[in-house]
Amino acid sequence: MVYKKYDYRATQYKVPAQQAGEYIDSLIETEGGITPRRLLDVSRSETALLHSCFEWDDTKAAEAHRISQARYFIGNLVCVVTQNDEPVTTEPVRAYVNVKPQEHAKGNFKHVISALSDDGERKIVLENAKRDARIFKEKYAYLKELADVFTAIDEFIGGVA
Repeated sequence: MVYKKYDYRATQYKVPAQQAGEYIDSLIETEGGITPRRLLDVSRSETALLHSCFEWDDTKAAEAHRISQARYFIGNLVCVVTQNDEPVTTEPVRAYVNVKPQEHAKGNFKHVISALSDDGERKIVLENAKRDARIFKEKYAYLKELADVFTAIDEFIGGVA
């Protein structure tokens, strides 16, 4: 038998990670997989193990969902950067980037050109990129095929002040 030790990256949940992971494993075993919709559905009952992990006040949940949609919308806009009618980038890039240090939960987005032109904001964008690279590496650490990518990430993380 394989033993799996579960933990949370963020500790905002009232249910111990080990219990949650084993519960989801049991759902996967009986149902052949799990979707966010299915996890939500089995958590609706007030007696369900993961019920407390969700916001059940519809007003609060709706507002949180709209904020999430707004964040997605901002992040989904792209632009091709031009200078004097000449493209600076050949491919579209994110038009708006978060210039708030990651320790602050709420983002503050500015246009990529403006953010990269300010030394302080550029540093924050690079720090956020380092965080995202670390998250990618953690998410896919088990894939040996990405070893070269992980080496590049390590060099990037170590090389950015």
